[in-house]
Amino acid sequence: MVQATQTFREYGKFIFEGKRAKVIQDNDNQEGSLGGKHVTRARGWWKRGDVDACAAQTNMQCWVSQDMIFDDEQVEAHLSEAWEHESGKDEMNVVLQGLEQHFWRGTEAGWLGCYDFSGESWAGDGSVHKCAMGAGSVCLQRPGCSLTVRVGREEEGVSSLRPILATIARNLEATPVEIDLLYLCDSEPLSTRCRDG
Repeated sequence: MVQATQTFREYGKFIFEGKRAKVIQDNDNQEGSLGGKHVTRARGWWKRGDVDACAAQTNMQCWVSQDMIFDDEQVEAHLSEAWEHESGKDEMNVVLQGLEQHFWRGTEAGWLGCYDFSGESWAGDGSVHKCAMGAGSVCLQRPGCSLTVRVGREEEGVSSLRPILATIARNLEATPVEIDLLYLCDSEPLSTRCRDG
């Protein structure tokens, strides 16, 4: 019997392993902590529609092409620093110079030209959680500027479109009328509503 090989092991080299944090589990929660520094989606989350995070059950490894040439010690230091970072969420730092510009310009926002847009580029998302609707947005040209809005009352029912419309309205209020506004979101109901008029 021929043993299957993982191609990345044949052509790549292992450069870093991030060890998962030890988790203290209680009897009621077999998945582990919902928070923490090294988290992932729970197994089978997509079947249940459960997007809550749980403690990582495995370590993370970083592999690169065998042909890559770099300072091993420096790379290991940078990866270790990123792995042990204490921030609860990733920080978005758009860098449009050097090698990172290729990553950013290759994103959907980059292809749409938002990094060179002469007006203000806003990105937002809405959510429905426990019969409450809300949305938030951030502005690329105004670092640190974020807007949030809560929409409706529980007895009115919920909709994924209402929070998005509310945050767009809030962005329009926050942007001077003489400045063009580009709004980025991933709302299918909004796209359908805009397309159908």
